[in-house]
Amino acid sequence: MKELITQINAKSIKSILLIATDLGKPIYLKAGFMEVMEYRFLKRDVPNIVPRENVHVVNFDERFRQDLYQLDRDISGEGREALIGDYLQDAKIYVKENVVYGFYLPSLKEGLIYANLEEAGLALMAYKYATMDKAVIPAQNLAGLTLLQELGFVAVEKTGRRMLLGDDIDWNASNVYARIGGNFG
Repeated sequence: MKELITQINAKSIKSILLIATDLGKPIYLKAGFMEVMEYRFLKRDVPNIVPRENVHVVNFDERFRQDLYQLDRDISGEGREALIGDYLQDAKIYVKENVVYGFYLPSLKEGLIYANLEEAGLALMAYKYATMDKAVIPAQNLAGLTLLQELGFVAVEKTGRRMLLGDDIDWNASNVYARIGGNFG
């Protein structure tokens, strides 16, 4: 791990973020990482519920590309256009009065959902989790956790922790309604 950190620092990267399991957390703390927040893992036995229809959840439209990039930057605190750009074609977006308030990228690992309006995040979650049986969400997103419970999800003992080494990143965990995956954040 020390060698990886040295290589990353040599590239002038100011922040290293990862998601640690309970087993890995002490190792990362020893290496100088700090815990930023907790992810909750949930599951349910009965997937394949009929998706809730919502007139504001629509297919990606190219005219909203820059709006999605800006929304991602505002929530993640990072410029991730190169990461998410190839996944926008199959995105679902929440649009109200020609303004994008959220997006769901179903083909990017576990299916990222970001929204800066609670009703948008919940609508996109209702769409996504109609057919899923596992979910991971930041513990700070209480509205999202409540919706998952309403959809029949229950917490499992497994948790994950977002950990940081280096400069803090200004991001908003409450606007994360589903993470990409442990391998991307």
